[in-house]
Amino acid sequence: MLAGIPGKYKLFNFNLMNNWLSPQLGSQLFFQEVKPMKALIYINRHIVARNKKLGKNDPAICINTYKGKTYCQRVQIADATLIQDPSHAICSGATIWLECQLENVNIIE
Repeated sequence: MLAGIPGKYKLFNFNLMNNWLSPQLGSQLFFQEVKPMKALIYINRHIVARNKKLGKNDPAICINTYKGKTYCQRVQIADATLIQDPSHAICSGATIWLECQLENVNIIE
């Protein structure tokens, strides 16, 4: 908590002369609030079909963030929202997905 303000913060240095972030001496310190990362969780149907066809057991649950994708076989989720929106499908084409904050996702491998 920063000066009575709830939330998570990162400390940055700011160079007043050049208006860019800098770790140099003489720069001012400031705090920026860190927003929780959004995670989209969906089932990759192509992997499910391939597993069925080839008798494999590859992970088909996909956790997608702006940093990339993680595939797993079991996920424990707290405070998630199940969304069905065919008119606004996500980039993979999924029309039903779970949306939550990444800090609420526990990947069980």
